[in-house]
Amino acid sequence: QVVCGKNPLDRYTSLMLTLTGRPGKTLVLSAWALTDGTEAANDEFIVPVFAQGGKLVAHPILTLVPDRPFWQKMEATFQCPDDAVKMDLALVVRSRTGLIFLDDVSLKCDGKELIENGSFER
Repeated sequence: QVVCGKNPLDRYTSLMLTLTGRPGKTLVLSAWALTDGTEAANDEFIVPVFAQGGKLVAHPILTLVPDRPFWQKMEATFQCPDDAVKMDLALVVRSRTGLIFLDDVSLKCDGKELIENGSFER
């Protein structure tokens, strides 16, 4: 199972999930990605982290390699700031051609999975 994003717009398309912040915790973001026919060097899997009032306090990024038509695991470890109240897990697509596939999307805190059904099996 995969999620596909295709962007015919001039700016970007995003697919997003909002989660509760995990102040002071270490988080691990990972996913398997495949890009086929994409051209943008800045298609990204991001986790903007916000404090009270909407202030951006962290912004971990996994950049997808353009037109890489085989599965590749991406992973980043980051510290959630002490004032974090919410996180947005988002795929930002700027490519105007091609497809992006994601599978086994994971965000873990202290070894506990925070994303339900990141493999898109249901």
